[in-house]
Amino acid sequence: MTDDIRTTRAQRNLERYGTAGAGFDLSNLYETSEDEIQAHLHQWVNYTRERGIYYGLNALSFLADNRPDFAKLASLGGGGIPESLLGHPARPILQNVRVMAEYIRLGWESGIYNEFRELQMRGMSKAGILEVVMYAQLSGGGIRAMGHVHNAVGKSLFDWRDGTGADFPESWAPDPKAFKSGLEMSVGHLTEQDRKNLEGWYESTIGWVPKSVRFAMKHNPRFLKAQRAKWEVVFRVLPKQVAPFLMLAQHTSTGFREGLREGALLAKAWGFTPEWVIEPICGQAFYFRGLEALEAAHDAIEDILDNW
Repeated sequence: MTDDIRTTRAQRNLERYGTAGAGFDLSNLYETSEDEIQAHLHQWVNYTRERGIYYGLNALSFLADNRPDFAKLASLGGGGIPESLLGHPARPILQNVRVMAEYIRLGWESGIYNEFRELQMRGMSKAGILEVVMYAQLSGGGIRAMGHVHNAVGKSLFDWRDGTGADFPESWAPDPKAFKSGLEMSVGHLTEQDRKNLEGWYESTIGWVPKSVRFAMKHNPRFLKAQRAKWEVVFRVLPKQVAPFLMLAQHTSTGFREGLREGALLAKAWGFTPEWVIEPICGQAFYFRGLEALEAAHDAIEDILDNW
């Protein structure tokens, strides 16, 4: 079948369903031609040749060959991406950022390598991608996760070539000072002024002090200071908004309601539009948790979204 016919099929899918359909004819779930399967897999053959990673092609060919109706429905879902963001130039790189952080926490080395390659091809600098790695380490990855990152990309980082710059939403920008609460780093213990400054940062930014912070402040203040100090220096070259974006993704995966609320309020304070709150939530549900993950989001942030 000609490229023109495949292009027409994609255009028809866009008009009816809001997505190109990844080579499939979405209007017919129960019959799938060989050309549809070939069109669907062709893009992944090129992807495999460029990146040297086969899991995408293996997984998608398994679905297309055995349950093409399910493969079509998966395409119809658009990866959980809000329809208004499907053509947004920043959407692909933020999806890569989001899933890479989760792959690091999960310790999936093939996925880590693939996302490093994706981010490099999309123009991200080595410094920028290492900020995502540091966030993943800080947010639950630990030393085990850094071992998986080393196994996946440790050697190839020596040959890294920075790109021309990654696309982010227009209003997103680096702002390292926004993370600073005023910790006194000449001493290791949490001073009384540190307490006041930290409480003040949370009160002025999101309107309340999370229970996790209050617990650590009371029972292990040195640990709190070290963790907060690391969080404050993660993002130097990436937009500050990447932090709440990744918080929303992480806490969707864990179902942590207070964390979702903290992420949403920080996102609101730092200039998000609502669809960029929905993207990491529904994207994580699509890739990692399923529809039930949205119950925690409903409980945690529905009122925030209603009053955005």
